[in-house]
Amino acid sequence: MRHIRRCFFGTVFAFAMAVGHAQTSVIPQVADGGAWQTTLVLTNTTASATLASLSFFQETSGGATESWDLPLLEVESTQNLPLPAAGTLFLHTPGTAGVTSVGWAQVQASVGVVAYAIFTQRVPGRQNQDGTAPAAVGASGILVPIDNTDGFVTSIAVANPTSSSESISVGLQPSSGASSQLSSIMLPAQGHMAFSVPQQFSASIGQKGLLELYSAGGSLSAIALRFNPTGAFTAAPVYPESSPIIVSGGPSGGGGTLPQFSSINIVVSPGSASPASALFIIGGFLDGSYTVAEMQGPVYNSDGLPVGVYDVEWADVTVNGDTLTFGGFQPASSSIEDNGSVAQFTTATLTITLTPQGVVTSGTVSGSLNLVSTLATISGSFTGTYVAGLAQ
Repeated sequence: MRHIRRCFFGTVFAFAMAVGHAQTSVIPQVADGGAWQTTLVLTNTTASATLASLSFFQETSGGATESWDLPLLEVESTQNLPLPAAGTLFLHTPGTAGVTSVGWAQVQASVGVVAYAIFTQRVPGRQNQDGTAPAAVGASGILVPIDNTDGFVTSIAVANPTSSSESISVGLQPSSGASSQLSSIMLPAQGHMAFSVPQQFSASIGQKGLLELYSAGGSLSAIALRFNPTGAFTAAPVYPESSPIIVSGGPSGGGGTLPQFSSINIVVSPGSASPASALFIIGGFLDGSYTVAEMQGPVYNSDGLPVGVYDVEWADVTVNGDTLTFGGFQPASSSIEDNGSVAQFTTATLTITLTPQGVVTSGTVSGSLNLVSTLATISGSFTGTYVAGLAQ
């Protein structure tokens, strides 16, 4: 049954409806071949005839896609399909290929065209199984109830229909226990991913609760399926999210609300007292504090030209809200090189505050820095922007 489940999770299918004044909707998952065939059902709910066009994108590797010439049995072209008043179209993929192909699609249609998808699983030795999924709606955030307990598995397909790459933050709120932020998902422009939730996020193994996908300023479309221990499946609802992130994550103790960052890349604004750029590498949590922290950056002369580098390490970073205070300075592994001369730092202090901008993994940053050595001193306050990676 594990094989059947893996095959399906790579072949989940759903169709998006035209909503409001939108002319373009998203089909977050298309699958054909192997054990699967899918059927698109389009209905014109108005009293006027209209047209609908479909375009397909096939997943290649790393979430990237390419144009997909996917045939449908009932029509020779997927463009300008006529839908009479109160008309319905049933469109089937061939389902004859030996290997399953997956991707996503766009539908262009007038307001009033609604849709759902039927996916059929064909396994030798048993009757075919059908499941349905309602139209999926694009949103900046999507909430997905999950159940990965007692042999059940939730699988998700997500598409990025925009022309820009998207960093998708992922939050988990289990039914019991603390919430957490999981590894973010990077989807290229027009990208696509389908995955089993416990395989993608080990923290969700044996858990039930709510998974949150969020992309600040972006647009996502997703569906979910729930498999039982026999391999049978059903569509699981997902909920588009219009508000900012609702699932937060952070360490237990210490009053921290930040997620478990694996790295924080900070670009300091021009005119700040600190170096023009710096890299913070921050390890996992232990009792409410980060256990490893390192800061690296260039050294500039009075003309603004780079003349060296510095490297500073701390043993821990405590969290208070969105403010990180670096402690446990490690002088033996903290040094500065300036025009070929090298010296150890004797003291070092650093405090930074992160202000997320709609998504926990990016935003603005401010702080103060004081690094003292016999060779040079780097001191002052700074502001800038940051992009963070989430630890799983």
